[in-house]
Amino acid sequence: MSTTGKVIVWLVVIVILGGGYWYWSAHKSTPAPVAQTQPATQTPSPSSQVTPPTLSTSASDTSDAALNQDSASIDNEMSGLNTDSGNLDKSMNDQPVSQQ
Repeated sequence: MSTTGKVIVWLVVIVILGGGYWYWSAHKSTPAPVAQTQPATQTPSPSSQVTPPTLSTSASDTSDAALNQDSASIDNEMSGLNTDSGNLDKSMNDQPVSQQ
């Protein structure tokens, strides 16, 4: 096959692939709109407020007492995370309210 023939074949292949892509993108389905729902009202809980974690001792204090105090602070933060995780688990198991 001559060089001109190869070029023509490649051009035809590219045009067919481009046309197929255009057809596919023009006819792909779009998701149906979601019905608007009214958000549930919640009372803010103290655990919903995000506070940055801070250690009660300075970064350069490496004494045993400071390490124990930092460990206690970390334990308190982890306890709070466990509480938040438990609340999240409860909310995932929440039963729907009947709509009238």
